[in-house]
Amino acid sequence: MGQITLTTEELDRAAKLMGWSEEQKKALPSRLTDYQKRFIRHWPDFFNYKIIQEVIWSSHCPLQAKPGDKIVYSALGDLIPEESGFGNRTTFGYCFICVMAMLPFFYTVRDRICSGVDDPNPAGIDYVKCIDIEPCLGGTGSVFCKIYCVKSKVKVTPGLFREGVLI
Repeated sequence: MGQITLTTEELDRAAKLMGWSEEQKKALPSRLTDYQKRFIRHWPDFFNYKIIQEVIWSSHCPLQAKPGDKIVYSALGDLIPEESGFGNRTTFGYCFICVMAMLPFFYTVRDRICSGVDDPNPAGIDYVKCIDIEPCLGGTGSVFCKIYCVKSKVKVTPGLFREGVLI
């Protein structure tokens, strides 16, 4: 429990976003951690950044990922399919095994955005490897990706969020 107090507008936005009842809206603020409160406060900021996972090397990938393929997300973590293409399944847009390796990066970028830093790219986290391994070791293949965050407005697809949450 912390010292951050959310405004009525921030609580209303969180309630709409997360589907809180009026009872929850009254009870939950006293139980939220400072991190949760910062997340709610900076929710709109997540749509000003994109996180990019770009293939730099691939070996025996079943989805045939190749250097230059990208998976693009909002800083909130949702896939931006029209900007993503991965291997031979561009309609699918990404490989979940490769995405799982991104989790620490997502949390670090979110924390840096919530902290108000100018550049949310974390120092020292520049590359990830999918969690699969080479066939000779019992897996199906390997992919290495460069990861980075760029300041770029995310186009929100109508219907993805409850009406009024982002405005």
